[in-house]
Amino acid sequence: MRADGYRTLTTHLFVAGDEYLDSDAAFGVRDGLVLPFRRCDDPAAIARFGMPGPFFDVPFDFRLVRGSPAAGQPGRGDG
Repeated sequence: MRADGYRTLTTHLFVAGDEYLDSDAAFGVRDGLVLPFRRCDDPAAIARFGMPGPFFDVPFDFRLVRGSPAAGQPGRGDG
């Protein structure tokens, strides 16, 4: 995620209950990044968001940090 005047954010959201959470080879799983992915099949919501069909709703707020990282040091999402 990029925005002028903010550090670049690279992160990953994880599905709560996924059988592979405990075998994360990159050690990127953080409690704050494990979320419920709720399936939404409400026709009104599908139309409101312009989706082609059912979708997953994931409650998460991304917060960007002002400034720029040191050269070669991208920002990271820790949840």
